[in-house]
Amino acid sequence: MSRNIIGFMKRKFPPNIAKRRAEKIKEIDDKIRSLYIQRYYLIDTCRHNIIKTSAGDARCDICGTYFGWWCPKSSDHLCHYKEPDEWCIYCGQPEERK
Repeated sequence: MSRNIIGFMKRKFPPNIAKRRAEKIKEIDDKIRSLYIQRYYLIDTCRHNIIKTSAGDARCDICGTYFGWWCPKSSDHLCHYKEPDEWCIYCGQPEERK
């Protein structure tokens, strides 16, 4: 936890209240950190189901991961580009779409 926050709490609250609040904040921070770890594990192990959104991009409808543009012609339904070209090698659409 930031020393600035602890210092502020010590000035703002009596020592016993400041200490309890600091402990509660640390407890919440630990829970948040744990939830982030769980979230990234679930995303990393997701068996992505790629869908086309109304905006024309490709996202997993299970975890919400963004994959770029939806391609109707590629086997994985994602546009693929070769450097330095900016056009999908399957559907021919540009990388920057308006």
